[in-house]
Amino acid sequence: MQAGLGVLGAAACSREELREWIREVKSLTDKPFEVDTLLPASIRRDPTDAAGTGKPSRSELIGEYQAFADEFMRQEGLTKVLRPRRGSNADAQGGPMFFSKDFFEEQMEVVVEEKVPVYAAGLGNAGPWMERMRENGTKVMSVIGSVKHALQVAAAGVDVVVAQGHDGGGHNSPMEQRR
Repeated sequence: MQAGLGVLGAAACSREELREWIREVKSLTDKPFEVDTLLPASIRRDPTDAAGTGKPSRSELIGEYQAFADEFMRQEGLTKVLRPRRGSNADAQGGPMFFSKDFFEEQMEVVVEEKVPVYAAGLGNAGPWMERMRENGTKVMSVIGSVKHALQVAAAGVDVVVAQGHDGGGHNSPMEQRR
């Protein structure tokens, strides 16, 4: 017997887009599906105002990062490809800044409210939402890149721990490829 699980890769979805996608999938099937987002602890911990730490906050660095990206694109002759977004981040509708603490928390609220059958944290720990997802019957997966992270997500009570090495894209594993 063969089986599969459809996955909504929703890392960059605004809350409105994510809710729309989930509802569309529910209207098309009664089978389980997965929603996959990111939960980087470094961003969720980062204060909006890093005053007193001696370091600029992430929001204070955005201009510097954007200038670096713009210069790189110019040097390499690359053109930005923009796709229209509904309810995009930091927009006139008052959405949170893209990939900010508020952005990730809003995504997780949609995951909980929509009672998705399977949730996967492609990065990070879903611990703060576990109790509510358990109440919904959601199965929770975490993709990890180290033993330390495996222990953290296991302690949070996830159902599945997915070990990813550097060969899985490298964003979640500190290991270097050796030949």
